[in-house]
Amino acid sequence: KENKIEKLLNFLVQTDKMWNRRDMLEGARSLFLALMLDREKGALSQDTRKLVFSDLRDHLDKQLDKVGKDKTRYEYRNLSVRKAELVLIRNFNDDEKDEYVVRIRAHAQKKIWRGDRIWHEDPDVEAWEEYWVFGSHEDQWKLKEMLFDGRGEALWDQENFDEGTGQQMLDWYYSKDRAA
Repeated sequence: KENKIEKLLNFLVQTDKMWNRRDMLEGARSLFLALMLDREKGALSQDTRKLVFSDLRDHLDKQLDKVGKDKTRYEYRNLSVRKAELVLIRNFNDDEKDEYVVRIRAHAQKKIWRGDRIWHEDPDVEAWEEYWVFGSHEDQWKLKEMLFDGRGEALWDQENFDEGTGQQMLDWYYSKDRAA
């Protein structure tokens, strides 16, 4: 599927520079790391706030407020993004509806504090993955949704979407190594 996505993006980026694969993946990776560090601090940074849709931002603020009131603290030692992969592309005629899904594979040794006591500590670095949905807003990709509990796995089976393009045209995109 990664090959199909790359070939589709080769065409989409010709008319809309937001579909730059490298920028999309780097943006997702950077925001993931920033959000994890914000969780450690207990509040979203101004930079993070600008890159998250308001509904999700409000949800994250409430979540972090609750964690703070419970005197819970998170620590992520040796935090690293192992790999970020594009899973699904949805291109619409209205750019504000465009979105993509990325799977982020990361690892860290997590430690959770409750008050002054360690409530949970991973014995070693542990890997996990998250699926994030990014949407287009005012010529910028913003985090729209975070899919947990395996909800992102099924997206691998979904076909990419390019509004106004049928399956035959998608297959043609997939057959080309680069845009003409």
